[in-house]
Amino acid sequence: MTVSPCCSATRKPRSRATTTPSTSPTPSSTPFWLVKAEGLAFGSGPGSPDNGKLNRWNGGRGFYFKVPDGHLFELMTEPQ
Repeated sequence: MTVSPCCSATRKPRSRATTTPSTSPTPSSTPFWLVKAEGLAFGSGPGSPDNGKLNRWNGGRGFYFKVPDGHLFELMTEPQ
């Protein structure tokens, strides 16, 4: 197995504050809009990854989507 340089053990952890953008991102650059632009179905839960809804768990928002090879991904704004 090959580990890519971005995942190496020498990578310094970032604080949560440095990973949060200081300005609002443009809608076309957010992961949600990128998924929509690709025409991928999305949904609010792992059992309904294509219902077209977002979830609001833990005070944040999130969604699930499948990529063409069948893998299911979850993106969320607040950790569980």
